Amino acid sequence: LICKAGIFGLDGSSLPVCENIHSVAGKVTELIINCTECEPYVTARHRIMTDETEFLIKGAELLMRATQAKHMTIATANTKPNAVKHMTDYIKSHSCADIRVVKAKYPQGNDSHLIYTLKGVKTSDEKHPSDTGYAVFNAETCIAVYHAVYNGMPLTSTDITVDGNAIIKPCNYRVPIGTSIGDIISNCGATEDMCKIILGNPMNGTAQWDINEVITKGTSSLLAFTDKTSDNTQGECIHCGK
Repeated sequence: LICKAGIFGLDGSSLPVCENIHSVAGKVTELIINCTECEPYVTARHRIMTDETEFLIKGAELLMRATQAKHMTIATANTKPNAVKHMTDYIKSHSCADIRVVKAKYPQGNDSHLIYTLKGVKTSDEKHPSDTGYAVFNAETCIAVYHAVYNGMPLTSTDITVDGNAIIKPCNYRVPIGTSIGDIISNCGATEDMCKIILGNPMNGTAQWDINEVITKGTSSLLAFTDKTSDNTQGECIHCGK
């Protein structure tokens, strides 16, 4: 059902989830559900945790069944206290699940970093993270799996954050895949001095020059800025982590 629904990893990797399941099934003992958001502006997973808690957990349980895992850990950031409360209250009746709160920092959402933070296990370039006994799926994927199995819905939409100092009405939206940047910005409203549009997260997104570009399966945010956001100072990176 997941394969037929065309579900890809909704974390920017855009890899088929069914292939990911096949590669880890029987090899992992625990699933890590990634609800962290380690970059500025992006809050779509926060809304999923507060508004669609049941769908998130049921989707994660389906992934547990498919991968034959025995336990799941839900990882979220310390900047989301109300989301943590929603999740904690819901999973009290789920003995096979627990929630862990991690420090919000970049690149905490990376699979290998998250496994190391939660479990203290290091992965290497030669090995797949599942070789450690853990598999990571993100919140958006769990929601898509839930709708595919329970409602027979293919993956036709994705959750994005629309934000930036040029956006008049910042918001989180569930938009059809293929929606144009221009239509979304028109709906939210933008200031006249908007000068930069980024498709994707601020740290690794891509600047856009055509508002007819569209939202894809891997799009997590749409950011628009004025020139007041620009920082022309440059210096060598000292790896401070900030």
